[in-house]
Amino acid sequence: MIFYKKPTTFFTVLLIAACLFSGCLSDPIIGSWSGTETETIIIFDSAKTYQVEIGLFKTSGEWEKSGDVYALYYDGIRVGTAEFEGNKLHVEFGSGLLSVSENFVKQ
Repeated sequence: MIFYKKPTTFFTVLLIAACLFSGCLSDPIIGSWSGTETETIIIFDSAKTYQVEIGLFKTSGEWEKSGDVYALYYDGIRVGTAEFEGNKLHVEFGSGLLSVSENFVKQ
């Protein structure tokens, strides 16, 4: 029988392992997000890809985190950004006059 001299160490390791397996340490962007002004849905997954659904229009791309900002790519080209503003996710595609942006809430 194994006896642990420091039970707090054992429980700390157990807690960290539980978090890793339950996903509580995953990136907060992962999941489904709904637009606050339109019916747009964006789904971010742990494989660092995203899918945008606007009615019948669907597209997908890749994302990566750089500091507090998420860069959104389509076919290897940076096409937008996503950034948390409180509990909302502000997403912007394009640049200058050809940009669209919207806030999203997690579903």
